[in-house]
Amino acid sequence: MSHIEKSSDDTQFYMVQYKEEAETTWKNRSHETFSPIYTEYLVDNLKAGRKYFMRVLLVDESLKTNDPELSTMSEVSTNCRVSKIETNLNVTKVTKTSIAIIWNKELVKLDDKECPFESYILDIEKPRDDFVENRKIVNIQSNSLVIRSLLPGTTYTISLKKSTVHGESSTVSHVQATTDQSKDSVMYVAGLRKTVMGSEVHLQWFRSEFIRTYFIKYRMLNLLACSTDDLKSPLHVVPTKSTNYTLKLTPNAQYELFVTGDETLSTNENKQTVITKGRLPDIAPVLLRQGFRVTNESAAIHWKDPPENCQKMNGFFKKYLLELMDIQNTIINTYETVDRKMEITGLDPKTEYNLRVKYVNHIGSNNQIYDEGSFLTRATSFLIAQDFTAYKTSANTIGIRWKMPEYNSTITRIEKNQDFFCLVTF
Repeated sequence: MSHIEKSSDDTQFYMVQYKEEAETTWKNRSHETFSPIYTEYLVDNLKAGRKYFMRVLLVDESLKTNDPELSTMSEVSTNCRVSKIETNLNVTKVTKTSIAIIWNKELVKLDDKECPFESYILDIEKPRDDFVENRKIVNIQSNSLVIRSLLPGTTYTISLKKSTVHGESSTVSHVQATTDQSKDSVMYVAGLRKTVMGSEVHLQWFRSEFIRTYFIKYRMLNLLACSTDDLKSPLHVVPTKSTNYTLKLTPNAQYELFVTGDETLSTNENKQTVITKGRLPDIAPVLLRQGFRVTNESAAIHWKDPPENCQKMNGFFKKYLLELMDIQNTIINTYETVDRKMEITGLDPKTEYNLRVKYVNHIGSNNQIYDEGSFLTRATSFLIAQDFTAYKTSANTIGIRWKMPEYNSTITRIEKNQDFFCLVTF
């Protein structure tokens, strides 16, 4: 026992506790005389093929124990055996791309040394010239399975194993079976797997002994940002001698595709569908500059969508984004709207502004794609004086002076005598 809590002078005995993995209550063994040296203890009468937790408690002369939470808990799995399946694997049906098999169902064993059933594992091997291709199917709970995506006219070795507390067992039964082969089946490509990476789709498939050049066939079914349901897209054919290929497709679109040894434009029933992911827009709205309506403190802006906006939206439209900038292209403010117009208020009179408009889809906005324009607000409709000064010029006359920054000038000499009158000079 190397995991015993450090003892004190009062320790007289020790007691081993254990429980099965699924249990919540600890079981107690008998008290044993404590020795500070290394001690071995046998916990017997455990079930085969189970996981147990164990710990050791120290006991004083009043039979009080130390805090159990301070004791280190150990984990151990008991040994068990896996018997051969009495009835070997049976093949019930074979097609050109699948093999159906069945085996005897797991029964409760009278022998308590047998590993308890958790699940089955199938290994499918296909021999080649100098190596073996292997597939593994795990976590099988039933006693039958149809193995799909196989090559026509190919012999497979199928091995049945069991999953136990100790992991994967050795083979308990195996069988060999050969898939059918027809004239058309030699063009079939098995094991097609696809991985979507943005707007690209990476394809992988099993190598065929009968095909030298593979043909990837695909067509677009739907642009998800567009409302057109009936999309007339041609069938594209890409030849390759490799067993993997990456297609560069349109973002946010639905495609059907398959791989075959047939170079014609015909399709087959094994086609699969895939949806590419979106990205930032590759298009911007078009500003209607002739539609700008500008005052001294506001600007009414209008724009339109180009005809190809949904094809290059690369995602689902969310809103328009406007950026208002000064002549140094420093952003002063941003505005968002779902309409194709915007009135911007709170502007300074007689000031030049730059404006950018761009799309925002469900991914975001593209800082590199926008339409831009500029406008100049009107001058104010009234004059504002600065540095207003009044002074006396004679006994019955005063003078007034102020600056007009709008015209870069100074107004002087407004005289008042009995009746009010003004004389303005520049």
